[in-house]
Amino acid sequence: MKGYRAGMEKIYLCKLQIGLLKMSLRAAKDNADMLLEGKTIIINVENIDTAKVFIDEANKIGVHCLLE
Repeated sequence: MKGYRAGMEKIYLCKLQIGLLKMSLRAAKDNADMLLEGKTIIINVENIDTAKVFIDEANKIGVHCLLE
């Protein structure tokens, strides 16, 4: 995650990370907070299909994501 648009939904971003990526609430919240601080967040996802779904959903809520 490299940035966000104004109006990004932090709660939905946390729920997306927890539900799709199986992260803990603490890790998901920390990622969202760091993103809002302007930091780049790198998340390693083993399944490429899961990564693509995450990127699509995150982009819908205002998170700028890249698949590298």
